[in-house]
Amino acid sequence: MTMEEFENKYNIYADIPLNKWIEEKDVPEDELTPEIKQIGGYLKTLEFKEACQIWWNENPERHKDFLELPNFSSTIFEEITGIDTEAKDNRMEEAMELLKREGYKVIKE
Repeated sequence: MTMEEFENKYNIYADIPLNKWIEEKDVPEDELTPEIKQIGGYLKTLEFKEACQIWWNENPERHKDFLELPNFSSTIFEEITGIDTEAKDNRMEEAMELLKREGYKVIKE
């Protein structure tokens, strides 16, 4: 298989954001500078793994494009991107537990 054939068959391009605009309101008070106040924020340069995680979180519909590649290795992928593809998402369980602690009756379907 040539590189061109691979690119046509597998859509694995990811536009990873290496820079991100941070609004002034989102800057901690102790990090505010006159320049940040003047322009209303600043451009933050992200570490590669942080940028990968942001892209991964914002593009869940693209996960299968990577996870279903031939010979995909979650270990190698995590070494490169910092993303643990085998980590369980516990947000729903955590939210339900919080509701229970607050006195709500939670019914699972």
